[in-house]
Amino acid sequence: MADTTVLANVKLELDINDTDHDALLSYYIDKYMLIAQNITHYDILPAELNPYVVSSVVESYNRRGHEGESSNSVIGVSSTFAFKDIEDGLINKLKNHRNPLSLAGLRKLDGN
Repeated sequence: MADTTVLANVKLELDINDTDHDALLSYYIDKYMLIAQNITHYDILPAELNPYVVSSVVESYNRRGHEGESSNSVIGVSSTFAFKDIEDGLINKLKNHRNPLSLAGLRKLDGN
């Protein structure tokens, strides 16, 4: 189930004031939270990393219908996306925010 604070922040950024899109937004939140938890090795993502999830959800919501594109143009207005794949973008943003306790455990397993 999507984090209510993250959902509220996503809706604020998207200027959504009703619950019509909550199911889709919750799906995106759960998806990107899981990716963030997997890459950072946190069971519960620290609140200071939530903005990365929020920005990924907002980008996914805004890019519906343009999945897989790196840019598009509509009626003379061009848009270029920073990352072709939103998931890769999230991973790149979070790879330096890994759980230090998890990394210590990995070092012990490696013998370093």
